[in-house]
Amino acid sequence: MHRHIFQKSLAAIAAGALAVTSLAVLPSFSASAATTILSSDFSNGSSGWSTYKASGGSCSMGVENGKLALTVNSVGTLNYSVQVGYDVVPLYQNGVYRLKYDISSTEDCTVEQMIQQNGGTYQSYTWKGLDLTAETQTVDYTFTMKQETDIMSKLVFNCGYEGKDVAPHTIYLDNVSLELIDDSKVDYTSFQPYEPSIITDQVGYQPNSKKTAVFRDVTSETTFSVVNADTKQTVYTGTLSDSINNSPARETEWTGDFSAVTEPGSYYITCGDLDQSYTFTISDSVYDTLLTDSVKMLYLQRCGTEIEDDTFGHVACHNTKATIYGTSETIDVSGGWHDAGDYGRYVVPGAKTVADLLYAYAASPSSYGDATGIPEIVKYLFNSSNVAEQPPRLAHTTLAPTFIVLSK
Repeated sequence: MHRHIFQKSLAAIAAGALAVTSLAVLPSFSASAATTILSSDFSNGSSGWSTYKASGGSCSMGVENGKLALTVNSVGTLNYSVQVGYDVVPLYQNGVYRLKYDISSTEDCTVEQMIQQNGGTYQSYTWKGLDLTAETQTVDYTFTMKQETDIMSKLVFNCGYEGKDVAPHTIYLDNVSLELIDDSKVDYTSFQPYEPSIITDQVGYQPNSKKTAVFRDVTSETTFSVVNADTKQTVYTGTLSDSINNSPARETEWTGDFSAVTEPGSYYITCGDLDQSYTFTISDSVYDTLLTDSVKMLYLQRCGTEIEDDTFGHVACHNTKATIYGTSETIDVSGGWHDAGDYGRYVVPGAKTVADLLYAYAASPSSYGDATGIPEIVKYLFNSSNVAEQPPRLAHTTLAPTFIVLSK
């Protein structure tokens, strides 16, 4: 019973992450008028904003008198030791943008404002150095996105060390806006992926679970149908919910509940003139492979070693020494995992993942076998000098391609 509950919990977490990913969409723009990308006056809080601290930096963020207030206790040792920023700022190549905000500080200091790549090399698409005083200054300028389109960039303010220590102080930010003011030279067709009008859970649904689909691009449609993918017969017809404004995605959405469909099988959903959904599965076993898929993902994300896989395989990467920032000293930082969808590698996420793997195994050893498809496990099994002995169970560590022998 314990194993079953544990596996369901892991599967539910993984399925939730995949389901959220499937709902991410790109905003649609028009050249006919300026399009607001970001607008924060902090009258209702600081949603979307966050801080980052490193190398001795210390800060806290709040809202005071309708302004974002970043209290910097220590500037640390790097320019980004204290950072405040807003995630997910889409920038389109050749688009012309206008960025505007009000900023001040209780102590004279220097900060850097950038819109940058949120990962990878963290390249800056626009940069401005600012000398702050207690007097509020309004920054208002336009720039053209000259690099390739980046729909996941980030607006950041580096408030860390800039050549001198600064006493504890508070930086105030208000009326932040970013507009796309000219997209006449933007070629949206060159990168815009297909955006399905009907979104279902890409993992699938269990027979007796709640089943919901999300609809967009709806015009006059009021009902939807669930169709058996094998027989092409409609097995259920339902009514769309009232429309919902999804402001982060900049779109209007409807939902449709088809929990009444419980028969295992493959299905898709239709709704008027909208493109039909991708085919999905209803089955008791839809979550069965999520645990092994997650473990396999850790193998595919390895850095510094050859990856053996028909789809994601590659030769060993990033196996040269790295240069310590601001010096000519080099050190060996090979190994570890690539982070998320980029090539960044971070000590804390790596250590946290190892801890989570060990904790998960300790909680339910029987949930973890050797059928993960990780090459060295297969090689170990076939090259074992004592084939009569049950091989140890393995968990991949952050220092790929090594592994920990957990138990017999």
